Amino acid sequence: MRRGAPVRRYQYTAIDDATRVRALKIYRRHTQANGIDFINYVVDKFPFRIRTIRTDRGHEFQALFHWHVADLGMEHVYIKPRTPQLNGKVERSHRTDKDEFYQLLTYRDDVDLEKKLAVWERFYNFDRPHAAHGGKTPYEALREKLAWRKTSGLIPNITRSLRRVRGRYGSAKSLAHRITAAISRRSRRPFRVPR
Repeated sequence: MRRGAPVRRYQYTAIDDATRVRALKIYRRHTQANGIDFINYVVDKFPFRIRTIRTDRGHEFQALFHWHVADLGMEHVYIKPRTPQLNGKVERSHRTDKDEFYQLLTYRDDVDLEKKLAVWERFYNFDRPHAAHGGKTPYEALREKLAWRKTSGLIPNITRSLRRVRGRYGSAKSLAHRITAAISRRSRRPFRVPR
């Protein structure tokens, strides 16, 4: 390679729709092996369970990647061809990377770039305020959503369920007794071998 020639590197980005928590990694090439490595990195990095992965239709996100994601218990969804606006949060975060990270970057080698990208990822998730969250960082937004879910999402659902149970069966204790009785009746049935 000529001295001073541009070097191509590919940034893989995962961003949570609700909180904007991101995971970033740099690779030399677009390959399915790198896509699989990246998704493993994302699963380890994100502090919550991932239900759906949405990607473009690049060759790095095809069959091997798709089945690996399915093996991890997640759904893999492709956006429509030639519609990057459907992955708008990722595209906007790439613009932020370009304006706030890459324009200010000077690096000597890939190890240096990976270290600087890790520092930038930490800054983006923990320190950089976001207009989408009213000036809060992605992790502050995540903490708020988790606290809200604990106080307002889960407890009222339990209370509503208990009210329904009391309305139908008199009390939750009698329902538990009925369920236990049904289970014990089933377990006493003899097992028949199909012919």
